[in-house]
Amino acid sequence: MNQTEFNPKIEAFWNWFTQMEEHIVTFFEADVDDERVSLIERINNEVLEFGLFAWEISPGSNKPFRFTLSPNGNAQRLALSKLIIAQSPSRLRNWEFYASKPAKEWDYILSVYDDWMIERSIEAFKWHYVLLEYSDDTFELLVQAKNIKFMDEESQTAAIDQVITNIVGEECNINYFNEVSMVEEFPEEYQETSAPIRELKEHFDEILAEWQQKV
Repeated sequence: MNQTEFNPKIEAFWNWFTQMEEHIVTFFEADVDDERVSLIERINNEVLEFGLFAWEISPGSNKPFRFTLSPNGNAQRLALSKLIIAQSPSRLRNWEFYASKPAKEWDYILSVYDDWMIERSIEAFKWHYVLLEYSDDTFELLVQAKNIKFMDEESQTAAIDQVITNIVGEECNINYFNEVSMVEEFPEEYQETSAPIRELKEHFDEILAEWQQKV
């Protein structure tokens, strides 16, 4: 990635964001549908100038607002996303900026739409997993998720990807989870090592800590 190629576009984006900050805060705090739709479209247009990124505005952990730029699971876009966020202006004191979706505390329940566009709740806390380590510091994840069989394969993949991102964060999902598979039953040699999906975060963090100690 040629950083100098993107610098003028990044500078223009943050100049626009700074000028629009008051309107963006109003969008976040108010519930005015007409203005909301218009501003969302404007932010979309600005963000999409960089490629197929997504974005989200939400309450910050330590500041009033958070702006998250998501590379949509793509490693090359993640590098650009980090470059964009690294140049966020310090004068935007009320904002936290993220270059990818962070891990979050959540109830392990997903909301999805089925083939008839009916919203359904998926209790991901019922899932189980097996985590396999590889010598190149990556993982293979086997997921048993029997309550999403009604979904097509693409939707199943998207649901599992969303759960992983919620648990470990988008950057770790991109960097470490090279292969993810949904299984009906775990292979016999892994059945004793399978665990509830709620334990994945602690398991993942423990392995990363071990890897860092070896460096």
